[in-house]
Amino acid sequence: MRRYDFPVGPMILGVILGPLLERQFRTALQISQGDLTIFITRPISAALLLIAVAALVLPYVPRLLGRGRRLTFGTGSED
Repeated sequence: MRRYDFPVGPMILGVILGPLLERQFRTALQISQGDLTIFITRPISAALLLIAVAALVLPYVPRLLGRGRRLTFGTGSED
């Protein structure tokens, strides 16, 4: 973990909480008979899922926007 500069705290939390999270996820799916919409029917769970998706996607948005600008401004030939 030190070689690739992974933070130790979040990795330990992931190792400890990962199996518990997976078990609870399976239990919720069994209760809902396999229906994934159980996770978005309540406002609080939908909000938490949106926050989690935003936390995963937002770090990549500036990079994607920067790449798009370079493609649009750098394609023409200036004579």
